[in-house]
Amino acid sequence: MSMAITGICIMLGVLLGETIRRRRSRRALAQARMGQAVLIPIGAKRPNVSGRWSPGRVRADAEEFRREPRWPWTRLREIPADLRFVRVREQKGGRELLWLPAGVSVIECESSDGPVWLWAMDTQLEHVVAMVTSADR
Repeated sequence: MSMAITGICIMLGVLLGETIRRRRSRRALAQARMGQAVLIPIGAKRPNVSGRWSPGRVRADAEEFRREPRWPWTRLREIPADLRFVRVREQKGGRELLWLPAGVSVIECESSDGPVWLWAMDTQLEHVVAMVTSADR
């Protein structure tokens, strides 16, 4: 009986957490569209250099696409400035499902230093892709 209650509590916690995360994501996107200063969570990875994702964020009202690392000890401190949008894809199975947050898509880009992958929440994906393509020259 206690296992069933524990399972129900875990499921309710996951659903509540996902609801809160999606609500915050939509609110941040609405603020960004109104031109307010909003930090959008975004991760980055250089697949040829490291296999790890580095969390960070990008300012939605900034004139240029510039990712800020989330913490000072983040592995990937800077990404190349000459990003070129390639495509958007869903998370692949395996490690990406383990290491990426739920409800994100991967944005594949190219640069002079090689490929760069970014992740963004699905609710904010269009805005982030627009920021990357506007930086694309």
